[in-house]
Amino acid sequence: RQAAAYQAGVKKPAKTPIGDIPGVLAFFFRTCMMLQGLCTTLGVSIPFLTPMAAAAKATLLRNSRARLAACASAVAVVTAGSAASTHMEGPSPYSAQPTVTLHERTIGLLRALELRGELLAAQVCLMASGSPVVDAALGRMGPADARPVCTASLFQCFEAG
Repeated sequence: RQAAAYQAGVKKPAKTPIGDIPGVLAFFFRTCMMLQGLCTTLGVSIPFLTPMAAAAKATLLRNSRARLAACASAVAVVTAGSAASTHMEGPSPYSAQPTVTLHERTIGLLRALELRGELLAAQVCLMASGSPVVDAALGRMGPADARPVCTASLFQCFEAG
């Protein structure tokens, strides 16, 4: 039948866009539409995506921490007995030793901000006469990324300056 239709010049019907969407994603969007319709019918306004976003963020962070722990244990097994260390231990090998007192005060301030929930990640580098006075980093790479920030971590700043 397809060959006869092809010879007759009949075009294939266009593939429906819904066929390209994974079933789980289609189910999620359909559920969101149903919840929105229900809220409209009842005349209420509930930001139901807010708890979903919080749960998704927590799940991504938990998954990131589990992957990070698995990577760290694999690296520890590979480097056991050698002088090598993982990227998470100690100061960055790329930075010179900073002045201790100012460095400690900077880390203390960053930790205080982190404990109050005002800091996700930070890097501070203070240079004087071409040498580092403070070279500190604290926090994690993102809200859903548990990798620790170090002085060698790179961030996309786009239009920051």
